[in-house]
Amino acid sequence: RETEEQNRLELTVDLEKTKAASLQENNDRLDQSLADINAKLESLKEEKEREVRALLTRCQEAEKKKHLEGAAINVAQLAIANAASPSTIANPASPSTNQEVI
Repeated sequence: RETEEQNRLELTVDLEKTKAASLQENNDRLDQSLADINAKLESLKEEKEREVRALLTRCQEAEKKKHLEGAAINVAQLAIANAASPSTIANPASPSTNQEVI
């Protein structure tokens, strides 16, 4: 009777050890899966940060180009206005263009 009880206890202990080992293996696999997922997320985060920086750079370059084009238009408009202003057109009343009538 005592041997039977001892055998049952040993089987229970072995079963509990097997369960514990199985649980530890599952925990180890879950830890590895979590580490893999975290590494993938970090990689994706870095990739998205690079994409955002590239997009920001393109936006800044487009904004600079827009400002430069606006400035070029302003300069062209000023040049046209200066070319058409009376101060640059020969003044008929000025002595250099007036011929004296005799």
